Amino acid sequence: MTETIISLTILSLVFLKIVKSIKKRRLKKAQANPIQLENLDMMRMGPFSGSCEIFKKSKSMLLLLAFSYSVQADVSSVTLSDWEIDDFDEDTLLVAKSSEQIKSSKSIIGFHVSRPHCFAENPIIMLRSELGEFYEGDQIKGEMVIDKNKPKKLLLRHEFAFPEEGKAINWFKLLKFPSFAEAETVQVKFKSQTPLSTTIFDTTGIERARYQAEQICQSGQPFRQEKSGEII
Repeated sequence: MTETIISLTILSLVFLKIVKSIKKRRLKKAQANPIQLENLDMMRMGPFSGSCEIFKKSKSMLLLLAFSYSVQADVSSVTLSDWEIDDFDEDTLLVAKSSEQIKSSKSIIGFHVSRPHCFAENPIIMLRSELGEFYEGDQIKGEMVIDKNKPKKLLLRHEFAFPEEGKAINWFKLLKFPSFAEAETVQVKFKSQTPLSTTIFDTTGIERARYQAEQICQSGQPFRQEKSGEII
């Protein structure tokens, strides 16, 4: 399939080049015959008018089409602010960043960008704990500090957990929280009786990461490559 598309693209480019050469010859003839200039003006209404700008755009579109089909793969990108943009499922991107604390390297804050609306929503946080500390549906209260401002109430709901290196990696959905859409640092704090550690996230660049994810979402390209009817 890929070879066929690339071959068709090459043939299209050759065809466009031939059309451009024909138009150049017509233009030279027209310069010697004023009547031909009127015909040439009429031809400028069409897509193969010989306009260099149109040719360049057509060439770029064809190359982009061939490239997108030949290298299409699962979405996986890292922004300059170290935000990761990955496909979460066929219609959703997960934009996430790890904690600054090495001992909490599995702690992650993030949000989803889903089709068809393609806007940032459903923020999540992943935190480490001992195995069996939380169960699906548990709600945990805490505080969130945005850019060293006054702490605000935080309410999490436990979605699921998976074991790793003798610990549990817990996935929480944020139910109540202050806005961190433009934050540079986010700190989550819990009471001593809650088996979760205080964690700090450097969220610099979150606006740009959100914008890039929304652009990818709105592109219309599949987040995951399909082959033989199966999702890779």
